[in-house]
Amino acid sequence: MRTPLIEKKQDKAIHLIPAEPAMAKNILPLMTKRICQRLAIAPIETLQDMTCFIQGTYSLQKWRFFIINQPLGIIGGISFGLLGEDEKSVTALLSYWIGEEYQGQGFATQALSLLMGVLNKQGVNHFLAQVYPDNLASQKVLMKLGFECFDPNIRREGFSGLVDFTLHLV
Repeated sequence: MRTPLIEKKQDKAIHLIPAEPAMAKNILPLMTKRICQRLAIAPIETLQDMTCFIQGTYSLQKWRFFIINQPLGIIGGISFGLLGEDEKSVTALLSYWIGEEYQGQGFATQALSLLMGVLNKQGVNHFLAQVYPDNLASQKVLMKLGFECFDPNIRREGFSGLVDFTLHLV
């Protein structure tokens, strides 16, 4: 007898936990060269590299979390840093990644939505994410959440730098 499809569906619910250096060994296998390229960082090849990444060394995103799916475990990460704080506007620079085998399942959208909701309740009303013009999957995630790209480089032939996607919440 075949197993009903309903039993094969994975639980897509996620939650975020603070990233700790002690988790470096568990995360290292997820950080492929491709993911590092998409994050615009040097390849993470050693536990020391992973520990520096988790601690936010050399990064504007000082608050880091791992994305957890209960049946799957750690499936990715999300981070933010605060920029341009003033009386009327607080901007969070967001960054996120999902392990290659877990991509395309909605986890990044859920994680960003969750983090942005928490940050908005704490007074953050402007969000910025930077992506490469050829990273269409990440752009799709951001646009689902209401981000817009006004950066003219997004359409410039041969441009290989990062472009800004922004969202302002009232």
